[in-house]
Amino acid sequence: MKKFISGFLAGSLLLGAISAYATGGNLIEIFYNVNDIKIDGTSIMPREENLKPFVYNGRTFVPLNFITTNLGKKVTWDGSSNTVNIDVDNTKHEDVLSVINKYYDSFREENMDLLKSTLAMDRFNEGYFDYVERYYEGSDFDYALDSVEVLKMDNDEALVRVKETATKLKGPEQYQDSKIDNIYVLQKRDGKWKITDWTAFQ
Repeated sequence: MKKFISGFLAGSLLLGAISAYATGGNLIEIFYNVNDIKIDGTSIMPREENLKPFVYNGRTFVPLNFITTNLGKKVTWDGSSNTVNIDVDNTKHEDVLSVINKYYDSFREENMDLLKSTLAMDRFNEGYFDYVERYYEGSDFDYALDSVEVLKMDNDEALVRVKETATKLKGPEQYQDSKIDNIYVLQKRDGKWKITDWTAFQ
């Protein structure tokens, strides 16, 4: 079966392969024999006919916009320079990044209620909040977020890397200015993103 296409290859499955013309190009044969696409173990295989991945000349082709969107990126086309731009799609990450910002604001403002609103309360006991209360009373730091990067995000979990500079304003001698590089784990609780854990970046 032959099919004329414009801009991107498309067609109907015929015994695992189709022949297609690219506008202004040559007849080629492509194979729809890709069974699945997984990102970090999660299937994201497109179901739309015009987004199906295919194999041509030993290489696998997938729709760029579909893949980058699932990786938290966005694709734009600059017609003036015929350039594809791939950038971070902050709109997809807004809810997660808002939680991270509120978490740091809670320490800047010494606001326990704000802190608790960012945390998955089933993961933190009263001992943690007692420690924070003593921290509020005995020290004061200014936190500057040097960079915030969403490393992974799916429907239920996100990993966010935060590089911060903590500048001591007051407090005991053992507390000093520091550079901190943490990975925060966020999960959905009743439909809202909450911090469940964090660890130093390795």
